Amino acid sequence: MSGNEAYERQTRWLRNVCAGSFLLSLGLAFALVRREAAAEVWGLGALALLTVGAWTLLPRLRARGWPCRWFLSLAVLNLLAVVPELALRLRGFRYESGRQFGYPQPSEFTRFVPHPQLLWTYAPGQPGVNAWGFREREVRPRAARERAARVVFLGDSCTEQGYPAILELLHNARHPEAPIECLSLALSGYSSWQGRRVAELYGARAEADVAVVWFGWNDHWLAYGAPDAEKRAPEARQAPWRHVLAGSRLLQLAQRLADRALGRQSRPLGRPRVSAEEYRANLTAIYGVFERLGVPVVFVTAPSSHAAVRVPDFLVSDGLLPDKATGLRWHAEYNAVVREVQRACPRSVLCDLETAYRRLPPDALRRVFMGDGIHFMPAGLALVASDVLRAVEEVKSLGPAGGSAAGGRGAGE
Repeated sequence: MSGNEAYERQTRWLRNVCAGSFLLSLGLAFALVRREAAAEVWGLGALALLTVGAWTLLPRLRARGWPCRWFLSLAVLNLLAVVPELALRLRGFRYESGRQFGYPQPSEFTRFVPHPQLLWTYAPGQPGVNAWGFREREVRPRAARERAARVVFLGDSCTEQGYPAILELLHNARHPEAPIECLSLALSGYSSWQGRRVAELYGARAEADVAVVWFGWNDHWLAYGAPDAEKRAPEARQAPWRHVLAGSRLLQLAQRLADRALGRQSRPLGRPRVSAEEYRANLTAIYGVFERLGVPVVFVTAPSSHAAVRVPDFLVSDGLLPDKATGLRWHAEYNAVVREVQRACPRSVLCDLETAYRRLPPDALRRVFMGDGIHFMPAGLALVASDVLRAVEEVKSLGPAGGSAAGGRGAGE
């Protein structure tokens, strides 16, 4: 074989290896972008450029004496890192070590700071975060509120999504002569156990005129390590490397293999974070805090599109539920607890969103709920705000402590 033939054969081999490597990544990335609109489209363009470059430019560069080892190095790196990463993402692989909750998972705690009583809050002092660690305005004393009555909201991410702000706007537009001020003490991942601590810590300091209580989802997610009542605040020092691990499926696979080899995999306990009886006790205790302060309470049942549309697969695959049927049963049981507690609490009103939204057809539910069937689209937030506002206006009519009992109407009845 002549020197020119050997040179051309080596060039073809180099070109085919490099182009094939990048073409493989390009195919995986294209499939991922088609399935997930949130995937990085710019990465797809970069892979396309590398593929075209490897096929057309590499022989010309080599013919001019340019070193092409860097091109081969990129191709090998691509095969060893990018291709497995994209393949794992395409398969939906995800793993997090040291899991303490169904939600938030370890990487989510990069957004939070530990709290000795509440387990986590946002870092006070951040933009939009008040001194208590909630995404809310600073809490003004009653004397600074002029005529505005204050409605305090305890809940999870469904409340943190923002419907209280819409509720405030709706009421004040209709009744400017009797304004209200909404104060959300809700946070993603909170269960009723944490809500009970929020009420004990801030119930009196909030100087509320009405309290709205909405929990349930995180209560019946599967517990990891221990139920909520036995938890301690997560370690903040884990945050930096958790953030890096959350961005790479390849690193997550390595972590999973290491955890399996060392026998330290996080597994659910097979029971909810908060049992149904604990849920009942927590809601009753929250009511007790506000009753002693002379503050009436609105209890809200957590609505969902799961029964009418579907239970998303990720709720099982991500370890939040043992199976779909159990998830539906638990959610119905926990909402039944809310109704029972409300009937036993004389100065309260029931806003039964679950019953009300269960009557909506599937097409309407898809406009109300996001894809997870739990959180709300903009139209859903407006609907929730309107329904909860009716219950708030009803419970305000109960008057001072010792007034008439609420019949528990609200939405859906």
